[in-house]
Amino acid sequence: MIATYIARPFENALQAIGVQDVVQLNFEIPKVSSHGDLSVNVAMLLAKKLGKPPRTIAQDIVSHLTFDDGIISSVEIAGAGFINLRYSAGFYQKALVEMASKGDSFGASDSGKGLNVNVEYVSANPTGLLHIGHGRNTAIGDTVANLLTWTGHDVTREYYFNNAGNQMNNLALSIYARYRQASGDSDF
Repeated sequence: MIATYIARPFENALQAIGVQDVVQLNFEIPKVSSHGDLSVNVAMLLAKKLGKPPRTIAQDIVSHLTFDDGIISSVEIAGAGFINLRYSAGFYQKALVEMASKGDSFGASDSGKGLNVNVEYVSANPTGLLHIGHGRNTAIGDTVANLLTWTGHDVTREYYFNNAGNQMNNLALSIYARYRQASGDSDF
C-alpha cells in the first residue's frame, strides 16, 4: 500500500522540483509516535546534490505533494528536514478492504519467481522406530515448502524414505518369518 498511496506522490513531487534521478525513498515508522505514522528523510539525502539546506528541500517537496485527504490527514516538516505523515481513518479502512479482497493470497509475492528450490525432509528409517521428531520435521519441512511456494518459488518436495538395500530385504524376510509362525508353520 505504501507504494500505491504514498510513494507515487513523493515521486511526482520530486520530479516537480527538478529531481530526475531515481531516489531511494526510505519510509520509516518514527520512534516517537507523536511525530506521526510515517517519516521519510529524502530531503536530507538530496541536500548535498541540490546544494540546499534539507529543510528548504523538504518545504519544496511538501508544497508539491498531493494526497487524498481520505488517506493522509497531515504532512509536517520536522527537525532538519524529516517529512512526517499521519494516516487518516480512511487509510486503515482502505487497507482492510484491500486485505479482505485478497483473501488467502494477501501477503503472497513473486519474489522467488524463476527460482527452483528442492526441500527434502524427514528421511525416516522404515526398519527403525518412528518418533515425535519425524512428525515435527515433516510439519517444518512442509511449512517451509509452503512458504517458498507462497513467495513464487518453484518447489520440489522430497520426503526421503529409505526403502532399498539389505535392511529392507531383512525386514521383508522377518515379516515373512513372523507370518509363517503365525500360520502355524513349525519350520519357523
